[in-house]
Amino acid sequence: VGGFFVKTAALEFNTGDGELVGEAPASYSNNAALALPTASLQYYAFKGWSLNADGSGDLYTEIPVKYALTEDQIANGIVLYAVYERLSGTITYDFAGGEWYDAEGPASYLYGEVVEIPELYKEHFEFDGWTLNGEAFEGIVESTEGNLALVATWTQVETEISFVLNQDGATLPDAEDVFDTEDGIEDLSKAKYIPTAPGALFAGWYLDAELTEAVNEIPAGTTEAVTLYAKWEPTPSIGGDNWVPAN
Repeated sequence: VGGFFVKTAALEFNTGDGELVGEAPASYSNNAALALPTASLQYYAFKGWSLNADGSGDLYTEIPVKYALTEDQIANGIVLYAVYERLSGTITYDFAGGEWYDAEGPASYLYGEVVEIPELYKEHFEFDGWTLNGEAFEGIVESTEGNLALVATWTQVETEISFVLNQDGATLPDAEDVFDTEDGIEDLSKAKYIPTAPGALFAGWYLDAELTEAVNEIPAGTTEAVTLYAKWEPTPSIGGDNWVPAN
């Protein structure tokens, strides 16, 4: 009855562009399992060792006990080739009401590559960029890692508006010189749009200096600057021709 014969083969580790992590054993003997070192390559995950230069076939992180060494392996040794897998991350997007303007952004990226995320479009808003975890995100660079949840940020576009008061001493202290383009101004009869002047009553806003085109609102989506002209009527004076004293 034949006995078990201990056989030994020299080991060589080919890490490609990577490098060994830990001590590399010089040989393997089939009377005991042998744990193999790992290898490291930036932007890649180490998967194991292959007996084939193209990384095909079984991958090994250890050589088991009683591994069937071939005569060629015993004579010439074993070359183990490191196999890596490129690391990647996923990308999700919160458009915050926008949409892709031209090209769509990728759903994933590979570690170590530089990727520019496209801009978005949203009517009546300016795209301010992407944020990641509440911080401004400038794009995917070589050092970017992990899964990315990007959120779009916006600034609402504003339209300029000016008021020609047409009356000495008239004031309009609360009206602003811009309005949100998307919303327009729904009601110009609100108090902040009513000017006051001594000796005169405000009689409405007009779109022309000749006071022929009355206006009560600025339509939503107005993008061109707006100029409004005030109309006035004299304040009735007490004791005038139409004044009747109380009994």
